[in-house]
Amino acid sequence: MSTNNNNTGLPKFRIKRVNNNEDNNSNNNTLNTLKKFYKNNKRNKSSSVVGLPKLQVIESTKKLDLPLQSEAEFLVNLLEAPQPETLITKLLPYQKQGLGWMLSNEHPKEPTIDEEVQFWIQRENQANKILYYNTVAKFTTTTRPNLIRGGILADDMGLGKTIQMIALIASKPAINLDSTYSKTTLIVAPLSVLENWVDQINMHVKKGSLSYYVFHGIDRNNDPEFLKNHDIIITTYAILAQSDIKERSGLFAIKWLRVILDEGHIIRTKSTKQSIAACNLDAERRWILTGTPIMNELNDIYSLIKFLRFTPFDSLEMWNKIFNNQTIKFKDNNNLRYLIKTVCLRRTKDMKFNGRPIVCLPPINFYTHKIKFKTDEKKIYDKMENDAKEQFKSWKESRNGDLKYNYVTFLEMLLRLRQICNHTQLCKRQINDTDSNMNDERLTALKVSVSNNKCCYICSKLLTTPTITPCKHIFDKDCIKVSFGDEMFSCPICQNSVNMSQLIELTTIQIEEEIGNLKDFKTSSKVEALLEFLNKHNDKSDKSVVFSQWTSFLDLIEIAFKDANVKFVRFDGKMLRNQREEAVNNFNNNPEIKVLLISLKCGSLGLNLTAANQCFLMDPWWNPSIEDQAIDRIYRIGQTRPVSVFRFFIENTIEDRVFELQKKKRGLIFQAFEEQRSNESPNIDEALQVLLGNS
Repeated sequence: MSTNNNNTGLPKFRIKRVNNNEDNNSNNNTLNTLKKFYKNNKRNKSSSVVGLPKLQVIESTKKLDLPLQSEAEFLVNLLEAPQPETLITKLLPYQKQGLGWMLSNEHPKEPTIDEEVQFWIQRENQANKILYYNTVAKFTTTTRPNLIRGGILADDMGLGKTIQMIALIASKPAINLDSTYSKTTLIVAPLSVLENWVDQINMHVKKGSLSYYVFHGIDRNNDPEFLKNHDIIITTYAILAQSDIKERSGLFAIKWLRVILDEGHIIRTKSTKQSIAACNLDAERRWILTGTPIMNELNDIYSLIKFLRFTPFDSLEMWNKIFNNQTIKFKDNNNLRYLIKTVCLRRTKDMKFNGRPIVCLPPINFYTHKIKFKTDEKKIYDKMENDAKEQFKSWKESRNGDLKYNYVTFLEMLLRLRQICNHTQLCKRQINDTDSNMNDERLTALKVSVSNNKCCYICSKLLTTPTITPCKHIFDKDCIKVSFGDEMFSCPICQNSVNMSQLIELTTIQIEEEIGNLKDFKTSSKVEALLEFLNKHNDKSDKSVVFSQWTSFLDLIEIAFKDANVKFVRFDGKMLRNQREEAVNNFNNNPEIKVLLISLKCGSLGLNLTAANQCFLMDPWWNPSIEDQAIDRIYRIGQTRPVSVFRFFIENTIEDRVFELQKKKRGLIFQAFEEQRSNESPNIDEALQVLLGNS
């Protein structure tokens, strides 16, 4: 099966211009670009690229009969686009390849009888009428298919996805298929990276060549005509989710040239408000930037395909029929691999270009530091783990192996085991596990979500006024009030009817009670190990970033740092935008500040922390992609010093078993991109048995 325009096993071509009755500088410039990366066309005698000058393709006499390219071979053979004139920063070779790939995807060729494009190929019926056949969905239509003009740039974190996208925007003129679309590109990003886009534009583009406006804050200008006069509009997922889709006002009143979703995996849950809003934007071209297109499961890809409007696979029914067939293991599902290769470009730091690494970075070293519990800590942990094992065994026997009836409570136990490994203070006020009424179960689920730094389903921000519905979906109460008022509403996730009186809210007092009284604060084994590293093994020039998934643990580290006179700053999701920017600026530029304390989820989104050369991961996260993203805030382009990554965990506990689950998750991503083979992800029961030591 053919998949895209860049596979081997195809004839080589040379290209010459066909008279278009247009001979201006912009078209000449476009042609020069095309000659560089439109050579790998398929077996067509006269194929046109939509929106670009017509080309005549002359087939050479020698044909290649080679198998489908491997990922590495495909990347090496990607041709480079020329440097945009208005881009000050010189693009690296692989970044020019990325730009060429994006320009090519924005101007897809039409499918023909001889050439398949995006799984579509032309056929003729007996009346010589042109039909379009989809080689994956296996159906024919008389309607010309709408080809996607965009894709997913899934380069490893730190390889410069932002500058490649800025280069695409700067590659003028942009030729519209439909003149009703504006000249404006909309960029949607998490709040934590909003300012980074502004900095990157100012840094890389000639002054005055690209106009931009940050669509954020209470005083933002909602006038569509004002917004359309800019080349770039930058906003957040929260602002997008608040816009009125039905009224087609604000951001929905504009027909955008292109929409770019930064950290696009945020929309992976198709029922969330930001995912629905993103898919409803009107744009000629659509792009997703993410280093982690797959976070938890293969179906994470579906929402991205829906946003791209990759017909017919943006239909959930069609997606489930073709790609979510439970009888087909992923390793046998070539259709999904072809789909990913068609829409997605992914390069990793260890890939090579002409025999050399695609990016030259200093070495990075990973160290695993095993820590032993103190006697009193071990006693508390062992008791709770034994209780959990007994409960697990009892539930398995009483429910015929089905844990769904007690799943929330069991997650609570796992959470407490993990938190004890950091500090017993985090579990000072334990929840009564024997309570079984619905309200207590929902309260437990809410506390677990807050402890795990879950985000509101509506605004995608960390929870500040945590509230849970009877259907056990979690939101900020403020978001519920803004979106639905004080009346009965349909749950945004499952559409069940909910009355405001049925909501359970977790108060500030209840959250603080989880930590308990800090007047008698004592350090833990893990905190002492961190202080020892920072005080005894550090050079004066070292700067360190300390990650934890729990802000409550960062609170405890803060106390220890102040007692030990460690100079630090803090960065977490509860801080305002200007406070975050000030913290990062102080860390990067103040030589007295040696440490940045940061929550893992905030640190995994788009920050540039190359001032640091040491990374401390204080607790393992279920999903290794989150950890990888956090590390790549430090180990990325711009890093000039060797980087050391220290993973702390308490030996012979749940923490070293979390690594087993991380291997499974990482294997899923490797399979999707054919980076390597691995076993299937474990089911819930298997995962819980691993975490409890195969009980």
